[in-house]
Amino acid sequence: MLAEDIAPAAEHGGDRTGQVGITNLRREHDAGYIIARLKRDDPKLAQQVIDGTISANAKRTAKARQRYDREQDDLRRVVLSAVRRGALSEVEAARLAGISRTTLRKWREDERR
Repeated sequence: MLAEDIAPAAEHGGDRTGQVGITNLRREHDAGYIIARLKRDDPKLAQQVIDGTISANAKRTAKARQRYDREQDDLRRVVLSAVRRGALSEVEAARLAGISRTTLRKWREDERR
């Protein structure tokens, strides 16, 4: 089957009350399924993948990296705010955030610049 012939995936969600057993996790890695989801979620990106401009995996990796960076920025902002207000010591903030004190100190130095 050609990628152009693949229909977009169905909408998210649906009635799962009658669903029994485990789902097929291998489907996520099926090329046809990936193209169908891209056509549903981001048609422009789907066309780039079909044309061979980019790979689906490259875009998925880039999106995951963006999400990770956003989460790190949020974590950084919250931790620095708590330390600045005196709500937490550097040691407590680093432990709760799951980062090293060195990383926290670097964030504070970057903030001062």
